[in-house]
Amino acid sequence: MHSDGSLERIITVKGDSGEIFSGSLMVPVDSSWDITTSWEDAPDKEWGKKKRYVYSARKVFNNVHQLNAEFAGDSGIFSRITPYVDIHKRFKWFFTYIGYKETYPAYFPFTGIPYSDYLSEYELQVFLDSDRENYIYIPEKDSFLLRENATNIPVLSQADSMKVKKVLENIESRFSSWQGEAIVKEFESIVNKIFEEESQFKNLALDFPAVHDSLVNVISAEEPDYWDAEKLIQLCSKWMGDTLLIKMYTLHVEDFETFNKKLKKEIYPFDQYESEVILPGLLTNSNSDTIQGNTLIWKYSFTDFYIKDFIMQAESRILNSWALVVTGILTVLIFFLIIFRLIKKR
Repeated sequence: MHSDGSLERIITVKGDSGEIFSGSLMVPVDSSWDITTSWEDAPDKEWGKKKRYVYSARKVFNNVHQLNAEFAGDSGIFSRITPYVDIHKRFKWFFTYIGYKETYPAYFPFTGIPYSDYLSEYELQVFLDSDRENYIYIPEKDSFLLRENATNIPVLSQADSMKVKKVLENIESRFSSWQGEAIVKEFESIVNKIFEEESQFKNLALDFPAVHDSLVNVISAEEPDYWDAEKLIQLCSKWMGDTLLIKMYTLHVEDFETFNKKLKKEIYPFDQYESEVILPGLLTNSNSDTIQGNTLIWKYSFTDFYIKDFIMQAESRILNSWALVVTGILTVLIFFLIIFRLIKKR
């Protein structure tokens, strides 16, 4: 970011050349971006390949509104991540403070029920750390601890390992229940709206609540993209013993289009990200993982914003040179004014 409010955005994607455009972020291809491509040595662990493709796109935006509009206009916005940036300035005479905030919105599209109804923040972090890179189990405390805060890495006994397995299974079960309840709540809201608006289906509203728990159970047992509205309607019709529900669906297929799109959202569990932000002036605070001079670096993965917003924020301070000049001039004028009055009194 530049002090005049303009921004230079560089997007670099590394990986298989055939999959560059099928990832979780919009990869620019139009001529308004300066695009370069190259090959580099691949990490040893990357599928045994010696080289990986590097695709880079660069563009300068006059302001943050132009930048956000570029990504909001993504034609694949429903199946990709759409980050947005917010910039604000605070004037404090000698200094101007620039606040930078970039948000990756929660990707899970069913937001009717907060995850906090099922999982604590601590449990959520342990669950998302599936590779146990950040959290380790401490037997004597019977809890998980951030690896960086552990004085040593314990060797788990078979009993400890079984305990960890049970804890994680319990968390995963509640996570699946939360997803199922959130999906069913939106599905039920669509169906109930139709019941209210059309008298021929009003009698179905009496029996429909009875299938709620069964819906949650079957949805929780599969990945969301396994389902669609038609499958769920057929199950409900079978459980309720009434084919009128299927007739209702055939007359209102379009009412379930957005719901179906949400169910079919692509999942990118293996995508890894690294964001670098350079702010003008002197950095005063940030929540970045690393700071190198004026460059802030965040490293994160898809799971970091699957359930809740992932927010990168920082603030820098720019010296207002003109304020120093004005203050100096005013100080001199006041000084001479005081001297003039003292002389005049004599």
